[in-house]
Amino acid sequence: MVRIMQSGDYLQLIAERVKRERLSRNLPQREMARRIDLSLRAYQKFEATGHISLDALVKILFVLGRQNELLGLLAETASYRSLDEFEQRHHQVRQRARPGKELTP
Repeated sequence: MVRIMQSGDYLQLIAERVKRERLSRNLPQREMARRIDLSLRAYQKFEATGHISLDALVKILFVLGRQNELLGLLAETASYRSLDEFEQRHHQVRQRARPGKELTP
């Protein structure tokens, strides 16, 4: 039987991954808490339960140098009804001419 993950499972998994990353950088909990402007107790609670504010999680990712991974969350997905619609959305208009590349009639 396949077990479907619940929201709490995801929170715990994220907390475990953050903890592993923090430990791999030899960063004590107290220092992480200081860098993200959170009490030590609140940070310890995060690592134990996965519960933390989104703001604090974003700060943690910045401290760990993993902030760009946030851009993958809810990434825009494009759907097009036709090739014409795709071309219209992605058509780039030249903003300026290239020097020395004048057209001759």
